[in-house]
Amino acid sequence: MRTCQQDELYRAENRCNHGSAVSIPELQNYLDSMRETSYWERNFPQVRRVVGHVRKGNSQGSVGSYDINGESGQIEMAPCHMYEMILCHEVAHVLAEARYGSHAHDPWFARTYLELVYSMMGPEAYADLKQSFDDRHIDCDTCNAVPAGRVV
Repeated sequence: MRTCQQDELYRAENRCNHGSAVSIPELQNYLDSMRETSYWERNFPQVRRVVGHVRKGNSQGSVGSYDINGESGQIEMAPCHMYEMILCHEVAHVLAEARYGSHAHDPWFARTYLELVYSMMGPEAYADLKQSFDDRHIDCDTCNAVPAGRVV
């Protein structure tokens, strides 16, 4: 199991169609629509909301994190990352941290990211990302992995 596969994952992601652009005014509505999916309700009921912010520039990239005490997540998006797939990427950080204690681009994050892409963008986007992950040897097999921060 590889615990950090960030560079490879970014390269795999960049080979894919990132989906539709999401405007700054649409950002929070898009995030709220994620929360309303059966996938989210079934797997991440402890995450009540994800709040989205847009950074002033592109130089700092985008990030996502979970606040266990507030039962919510937060993402900060670079303007150049305002596409469905990249939003799924940052929200997957929130969800994987909330459920598995994941703090990196580990298999739990990669699996959550794939599932969220399937839920929000459909089976074709999922298949495209999964193939790109396979081509780059991204580990998304959680059957053999222990979630970060968990003791077995």
